[in-house]
Amino acid sequence: MQSGWQILLRSQLPAGKGRGAKMDVLILDTIGELARFYSLGEFAFVGGSLVPLGGHNPLEAVQRGLPVVFGPHMENFRDIAAILTESGGGFQISDENKLFEQLRAWLTEPAATKEQVQKAQRDLQPHQGAMARNLAIIKSLLGKR
Repeated sequence: MQSGWQILLRSQLPAGKGRGAKMDVLILDTIGELARFYSLGEFAFVGGSLVPLGGHNPLEAVQRGLPVVFGPHMENFRDIAAILTESGGGFQISDENKLFEQLRAWLTEPAATKEQVQKAQRDLQPHQGAMARNLAIIKSLLGKR
């Protein structure tokens, strides 16, 4: 690759044989493994936000302490994207130059990056528990019948 980075697709790793694989970048192109891999990273790029299909949820990455970069299509996650960009724990990019610029900043300032992610986690806390609140509303409505 032009960057000199060793890039590997997850689908290229045989099941259970990935531990010794040499790579700088792992691209997850499989389903159901994302949360497990976040704990191995230093930051996350939410690629599902590059296409106009509503975006992809960046919360799992932030919950695991990773700053997150996402593309222009976050229609289904507008509020989350706004909280993350305001706190500095997430950045919305429009092209690959902005992506590499942000990743470089995070790599050169790890202490500041950690503070930004912690702020993002604090800023997201008041919004947790939506499912419990929705279930309580549903139960109260069902109880009135």
